[in-house]
Amino acid sequence: MARKKLIINLLAILAFLITFPVFAAKEKQNIYLFDCTRSMERSDIWAPAKTALQQSVGRQSSDSEAEFILIPFGNSPYRQVSFNGAEGQSHNWEKTFKDFDGYMNSASYTHITDVLKAGFAASNPNKDTDIFLLTDGDPNSGDTPAKVAAEITRWCGSHRNARLFYVLLKGASINPEIKQAVDQCDDAWLVDCTDGLISVPMPIGNEVYASLLELSKSTPLLIDDPSEVQLRTECHDPYFNVEVSGGKSIGGVIPLRFSLRGGMSADSAYAVLSEAVRERETYQFRFTVIPLEKSLMIANPDVTAHIAIERLPKLSVLGGNAEEIRIEPGAEWHDSFLWSPASEPGYVEIDLNPHFTDVDSGKKPRALFVLESTDTADGEYDFTATYNGLPVSKENPIVVTPEGKHMLRITFNTDANQGKRYFRLVPVTSQDLGMINGVPVNHLEELPMRTSYDECWNTLKTICFWLGVTILAGLLLWFVVLRPLLYPTIAAGSITITGPDSYYRQKKIKGARKVVFTSRRCSQGFFSQFFTGRIIYEIAPYFNPELTIVHASRKRIRFDRPKGWSIFPSSTLSRNSEANLINETSGEKFDITLS
Repeated sequence: MARKKLIINLLAILAFLITFPVFAAKEKQNIYLFDCTRSMERSDIWAPAKTALQQSVGRQSSDSEAEFILIPFGNSPYRQVSFNGAEGQSHNWEKTFKDFDGYMNSASYTHITDVLKAGFAASNPNKDTDIFLLTDGDPNSGDTPAKVAAEITRWCGSHRNARLFYVLLKGASINPEIKQAVDQCDDAWLVDCTDGLISVPMPIGNEVYASLLELSKSTPLLIDDPSEVQLRTECHDPYFNVEVSGGKSIGGVIPLRFSLRGGMSADSAYAVLSEAVRERETYQFRFTVIPLEKSLMIANPDVTAHIAIERLPKLSVLGGNAEEIRIEPGAEWHDSFLWSPASEPGYVEIDLNPHFTDVDSGKKPRALFVLESTDTADGEYDFTATYNGLPVSKENPIVVTPEGKHMLRITFNTDANQGKRYFRLVPVTSQDLGMINGVPVNHLEELPMRTSYDECWNTLKTICFWLGVTILAGLLLWFVVLRPLLYPTIAAGSITITGPDSYYRQKKIKGARKVVFTSRRCSQGFFSQFFTGRIIYEIAPYFNPELTIVHASRKRIRFDRPKGWSIFPSSTLSRNSEANLINETSGEKFDITLS
């Protein structure tokens, strides 16, 4: 028992040690709404549209974890096709386009509103979602431009982490009412499709924060493109200039460098700007980020810079990263099996690891956070959370201070939803703090987190399963391959034996592995018969020494090493042939016929 407890404790310690946060961009989701109506073919854009779809997916498949959903439509949305980025590299486009051709031959109408609803419903708010609508014209047969515009407007006011791209295929038109709805939505764009490529605008961060006293530090601005993008900035502020360090983004980050114009010192700038920022706390101005390659486009090129003119007290939690935090490994739980008990409820644990800097002496900085689940309804959580061992909720938020431990544990119910799980730390209030994770406290919305929960097999169950699989594989190998080679069975039907004293026997021998003529009492055990095959014994006083018949080939048998017996004409006997046997000790004669 002591040894068992020691092993359990060691495993628990190991699980704690290897649980760690990984900082990564949010998962990507790409949804394509593809028009499969006759007008696409009549407009000569059917083939180019399919090429654009295939090439766009291929380009986005470099992200192996990205999710792809294709929704063809006509009279209504048809069957969705789903795969991830890893599968996208080898996706069977021939089959997909064959299905699309079939939909086109049967579609009579273009119902855009219905497919927009399907695409919006399929979007996952926990992922960065791009929705592409590829169509050649207006809705019809009950669907109207007004309905399409209303659906876009409704979505625009309620969605989270999603963008809509209305793809302008070559030769296609767009209704003015729909265009107006797209133009009025900050997260919707009209994009071109030329030479089989969809021009997708790259979004960047809307705001960036820096300090007048720390202008020498590089300030990161996120861009939704992991590749290197050549960029420049355009800034007309009278006091500050902004440049892209190195002239390019790296790994989804634009490194910005702020500087004062005209050789102005920080003290001089402070004197000038202190009056301007008295009410807003920071000096604000706008600048524009511009890609050098003309084929690229930034969705929101205008960025607002916030420059704090005083050193603000700062809090950094979870490594100071504002991107999604992936907690690995995820939580697991297994049920009881036979005498092996169920495991403790699965949990993940992470150290918030807060760092307070630039805090004046005598101040007592702290920040309050609420943990929310973004994949389950409020009030229906299938987990419990503790902070330093104490339960947390909206009524009991997480209080982060410079003292003590800062361990957040999320424990899942045994029947919790399995798979990826999404959470976020939402700041409630703070004291004596100016910035959290590089963002002013009044601008920080959330710190997203992702982990997983899975119900796995009991260790004993796993051992028993694989032991069973191994045994079954061994049995199949034995009975299908090895036993026929090592213990072949007799294919002939029966033998007839006549001998002295009116001795006469007829025995069916087909399927037996051998026939033994002996004067001793013999029997075959169950396991011997099961694993090696049936042995037929013929017991009579005449058969001393023993005589054994085994399989020879096809319909033939042979006498196996017949010591003490003379056999004529041969020790191998074919079907419908006869052999004469003489016992060399007693001189008794036998005739055997194979039939």
